[in-house]
Amino acid sequence: EGFTGANWAVNVAKDAFKHGKRKQADVQSGQMSLLDLIDEPEEQMVVPDIPELSDAELSAQEKKAIGFYLTRHPLLHIRSQLGMCRTHQVRDLDPLAIEPNQTIMLAGLLSSVTPKTLKNPRTQYTRWAKIIFEDLSGSIQANCWSEEYHRLYEVLREDAIVVLTGRL
Repeated sequence: EGFTGANWAVNVAKDAFKHGKRKQADVQSGQMSLLDLIDEPEEQMVVPDIPELSDAELSAQEKKAIGFYLTRHPLLHIRSQLGMCRTHQVRDLDPLAIEPNQTIMLAGLLSSVTPKTLKNPRTQYTRWAKIIFEDLSGSIQANCWSEEYHRLYEVLREDAIVVLTGRL
């Protein structure tokens, strides 16, 4: 009674469902023990007192569990700052609508960073990364080539808020 919130659901509900399923299976199978014949109060599950998740923790748990943000996107609280740092949003990236070699700037977060190794590098750097960038309008895949990857690898982390500059 009175238990609500995402942290409770994530950490306690699973155990409560297992406990209930086990009790229901015992009743359905007709299984009893000698202790069932004694008129004692039914075994109660101990529910721990768990503090509520912060918005950032809740967003991270949602993204990990279902692959997207359900209750609150982590960029919502900086929406106005993102608007000042960009020339385009992901939804605006139509190659036919953007002039050739036009520089574009996107502001958002890296939802995925997958490091790769070049098989035949042309420079001393062998590492590069496939990234998935997202803003509040959508997501797009991009490559961070070896020289840029070497320069930026410390900041290329999932959920990092970044401004990307490039050309289509």
